[in-house]
Order: sequence, then C-alpha cells, then structure tokens
Amino acid sequence: MKLTKIAATLIALSVGASATVTADERYVIQVDNSKKGVVKALAKKMGGELNLDGNGFIAATFSGKDLAQVKGLLNNPHIKLVEVDQRRSLMSFSDDTGNPMTDQVTPYAVYQSKVNDVGFVASAGMKVCIIDSGLDRSNPDFVWGNIDGDNDIGTGNWDENGGPHGTHVAGTIGAADNSVGVVGMAPGVEMHIIKVFNADG
Repeated sequence: MKLTKIAATLIALSVGASATVTADERYVIQVDNSKKGVVKALAKKMGGELNLDGNGFIAATFSGKDLAQVKGLLNNPHIKLVEVDQRRSLMSFSDDTGNPMTDQVTPYAVYQSKVNDVGFVASAGMKVCIIDSGLDRSNPDFVWGNIDGDNDIGTGNWDENGGPHGTHVAGTIGAADNSVGVVGMAPGVEMHIIKVFNADG
C-alpha cells in the first residue's frame, strides 16, 4: 500500500488533532513494522510527540521542525518515507430546505459532487443501471417512460419497492426536474433497474 493511501486513511483521525499543531509540524512516517518500536523511541528522543500508531506507519508532531529537518532527525534504515500530514477539514455543503412533497429540493449529493456545475445532456444516449432493491412504481418523481428493468423470481418485480434504498439511489441519480420531490444528478436519465434485494434484504 502506498503511503499516500495510508495517509488518506488519517482524514477522520486528523480532525481530532490539537488545534495548536500547524500543518507543517505533524508528519506521517512509514516504517518497517517489525522495527516500529525503534522508530517510535527515536522519534520521542528527537522531541516528537506520537499522535497515531498505525499498521506500518506512525504520525508524530515535531514542533518547530520542517520536513527537511524531520527527515534529517529520523535518518534511519527502518524508516521508508516521511511526509507532511496534510491538514484536513470537513467539507461544507449547502442543502436546499423545503418540503419535497410540495417543492422540488436539490439533495446535498448534487452540490457535494459539483454535478450541478456540469451540464447534463439528456440526448447523449446514456443509460444507468441500478442494481439495488428495485424502484417504487408509485413514486411520481421519475420519468417512467425512460425506465425499464428485469424481474427476478427470487426478489420480485423490479418496479415494486423491495426497501427504500433502491428508490433513494435511483432518485439521487435520475429523479425528474419536475417541481416536486428531488432533482437527480442527471434528471430523467434512462435507467435500467435490476432488483437483487427484497424487503428482507
């Protein structure tokens, strides 16, 4: 596993880091796992404060030290890589407010993915396959002429609700732009529904 992937797993854990630690004082250090104890002891001896102990890496704060200084301090054959633990913050989003039974609401997923900044071309000939719990035929927020599916003897008809998840996913993707409910990322896109889950899961 590359260190950048390991570092990416620290996103949630980094949010809890001390507010006094600046972005260039905390480092992710990839280590030979069998010699991690040696590296941890070395880091502490060099003034580091251990923040996280992971599988094949540690994260430590070296107050007042830049990347070059930390690499110099930790010049050790058991250390594979040292990189700055980049500061992370929660993403902000704006969700429409309103009652989807009387108004059309744009779900946060549309804003979060920034798909609303890209023009959807309904005539582009794309079709989206949704493999989930079916689609609720009674839901008025779809262009039903653009939707087909496959029935399955084990899970039932594709257009009978097998639990709300499939309808939710289909709505996030392709709910119609029709002044009620929600508007999907690709409003009215052609969809093919494959129902693999029923109400019992």
